Amino acid sequence: MVRKLFTYIFIYTLLTGFSLVLAGDDCDDYTLKISAPRLEKDWKGYYHMEFLNGSVQTFTTLAATTNAPGGNHIYFDSNKSIEWPAGSGKSWKSINHHSYTRRDGTTNAVFCSWSSMVGRTATVTATFKDKCGNTHTDKIKIVIEDKK
Repeated sequence: MVRKLFTYIFIYTLLTGFSLVLAGDDCDDYTLKISAPRLEKDWKGYYHMEFLNGSVQTFTTLAATTNAPGGNHIYFDSNKSIEWPAGSGKSWKSINHHSYTRRDGTTNAVFCSWSSMVGRTATVTATFKDKCGNTHTDKIKIVIEDKK
């Protein structure tokens, strides 16, 4: 009798577990979009950031939005960095890497430019892995210019 009960519980657990997986969210519909809401965007889709003369650094806020439920880890990366202190071999990226989405699926990151980046274009990438294991990525390009 006990063996039969365990068999029923085992079969029930298998069926319930599979039905939960089959009835779960469709992660294929999740998206990720990164933007620089405070910067102007040109016709090519590049953002333009004016470096403030006389400053050591100039900052702007970036935004990332996903339609996945809140609490997702968003990883930001940039192809630009600076060696500081000079000659130390220590490299500092121009963005804070880690952020988590709010309930509405939004988050922010801070992008930093240094005077050595004036005239260059930075590529910033945002990435997150959804609960189904799919990786979603988006990127923007930011042109760092002298203040007009």
